[in-house]
Amino acid sequence: MTLKKKDLQKFRFTIETNPSYGKYHWTGHRKCHISMSPKQAILSENICPECQHPMTLSVEQRIEELAYRPTGYRPQKVQDFIYLLPLSEIISAVIGIKQLIHPSIWRLYNLLIEKFGNEYIVLLDATKEQLKKATHPLLANAIIKVRNNQIKISPGYDGEYGKIENLV
Repeated sequence: MTLKKKDLQKFRFTIETNPSYGKYHWTGHRKCHISMSPKQAILSENICPECQHPMTLSVEQRIEELAYRPTGYRPQKVQDFIYLLPLSEIISAVIGIKQLIHPSIWRLYNLLIEKFGNEYIVLLDATKEQLKKATHPLLANAIIKVRNNQIKISPGYDGEYGKIENLV
């Protein structure tokens, strides 16, 4: 099936995961728990300040090296986007269980899916009041914070995923 231009106008935005959440967003050295923005890494000549070994270069640093436009450049008339995290990872962060396969996470996940129909409705369309009726208020608030891009993520580096900082 080919989408026509008029069909594409129905989409409000694309859904993205915040790049900081990725494993190699910033330059760093996992062994020493060091991560740096591209500018910091370049100033340190990509050498770990703890052990003096080379750090693993980040995706963001490589993009900055190749870029011919300033950081934050956005062409006119491009479709908007929204950052989301998977519902299971939001639940995991709220209840404090790091193993995403844990039954407690999937019990809450399945209850929300049963109530609302699918993950996108939970993450994008359910009101705060609807979420609070369906689950714990802390989880409802966390879902709304993710939806509104009101979370902070410590960028991932050298094979370590980024970490959600202020979800609860």
